[in-house]
Amino acid sequence: MPRYVALEWDSSEARVIVARTRSGQVDLEHALSVPLASSDARSSADLGAKIHDALKQVGATGLEAIVAVGRANIELRFLTVPPVPPDELPDLVRFQATRQFSQPIEEGLLDYAPLSSSGDPPTSVLAAAISPDLLKTIREVCEAAHIVPKHLVLRPFAADSLVTDRLEAKSCVITVDRLAEEVDLTVVLGGQAVFPRSVRVGNYGTAEDQAANIVGEMKRTIAAAQNQIAGHRVESVLILGREAEQRILAETIARELSLPVGFVDPLEAVNVPAAVSGQLPANISRFAPLLGALLDESRSRRHEIDFLSPRRRPAPVDQRRRYIIGGALAGTVALMLMMMAWWQLSSLESEIAALDKEVRQYDKQLKQAKPVVDRATAIDDFAAGQIPWLDEIRGLSLNLPPGDRVILDDLKANAEARNLVIVGGATTSQEVPQLELKLTDERHNVRGTGTSIVPQNEPYSASFRETITLVEPREATSTPRNAPAEKESSSPAPAKGRKS
Repeated sequence: MPRYVALEWDSSEARVIVARTRSGQVDLEHALSVPLASSDARSSADLGAKIHDALKQVGATGLEAIVAVGRANIELRFLTVPPVPPDELPDLVRFQATRQFSQPIEEGLLDYAPLSSSGDPPTSVLAAAISPDLLKTIREVCEAAHIVPKHLVLRPFAADSLVTDRLEAKSCVITVDRLAEEVDLTVVLGGQAVFPRSVRVGNYGTAEDQAANIVGEMKRTIAAAQNQIAGHRVESVLILGREAEQRILAETIARELSLPVGFVDPLEAVNVPAAVSGQLPANISRFAPLLGALLDESRSRRHEIDFLSPRRRPAPVDQRRRYIIGGALAGTVALMLMMMAWWQLSSLESEIAALDKEVRQYDKQLKQAKPVVDRATAIDDFAAGQIPWLDEIRGLSLNLPPGDRVILDDLKANAEARNLVIVGGATTSQEVPQLELKLTDERHNVRGTGTSIVPQNEPYSASFRETITLVEPREATSTPRNAPAEKESSSPAPAKGRKS
């Protein structure tokens, strides 16, 4: 039975599982929670050494490893593709990704999960890219920990492997996987994860405060996933964890979202010997992604996203055997061909004439097709320069602060100026600089006109006007990510529909 290490980490802890897999079953040997101080994560060598010490104590060094990486560490894009044969889809996705991803695909790794139903050819995929720097760090950590990375999977997909097989064909649910500092929220449609999202919630405040924050992020996730679940509605919530550990969160979800809440105990899918059961960490629910990845491995099922084994065009069939057989047959009939040669010589002249005619026909067809190809190229060039306004508005909605802190009264898009102008109000003037920081990145410059206090507009009394300018890729490097925009000296225009 193969023996594996499943591994992931964040700034506070490393979670490690040692298990054996066999015929669709996972036999759990060890589940380790390795606390990390800030100094442990300063270098890959320090982090790997910390993990190696924990593995050495249980005799699990030198094994192959399945490493899980969080959604926040990679770039995701939904790509629309025409129906094509499966062997052509990897090249088509990579071609589409070179135009829509912010990082050059040649400098990173790309994998994708087809989004389809009923076995039909997919018309959309969820593509994910990981940067070479992050991949290098992961390899260095594994080397220092004396383990060999075999798979590098996306954490939300791995966790949802515990629930997808038990869902009905047309069901639509949202899963909640609560980790040390983050919460993975994934909308699952028909047993297939279609919209993963990770949010950082931290461990501050009371359990009720944390639950309220998670529910607020769930609302935003459900709203943002509407394009991927068109015609469907989220019907229930599945929490990956034990009911006793997540009782307050479940009660808050049921009260605020009016949705039925279920629980999936990650340990139900694996075999846990009695000797191991008494040594499990108290936070065993955080190990759901690792258990889901091991379950996929035991079933010889491809991980939905695997950066170390991405989907590629199938290798061409080895033709050597066919060539050998053909050569033997050619030798057998060589004498017959020699006897027939004099018959063929008499027909060569007419065959040459026919080939010349065929070449002239092909030349004519190529000349006729050239104008069509030129027009198609011009159309592609024009489409490449258009601004994807829906993507920009969607990105704006994901990055805005919650509605109880900021409200928008007006939004205008100017294609010629390549900008969006938003007008609204905030509960306090301090919200406006934070909004500008969240909206600024390497592709967007944010310029405000200052903040004015309009008491009549309580509770959103801090009026603002912001101009979000789309930066050309060659200019993006001049603007640091999340750098605050320079303020103009003029006063902001009053928000539309509100008193000034």
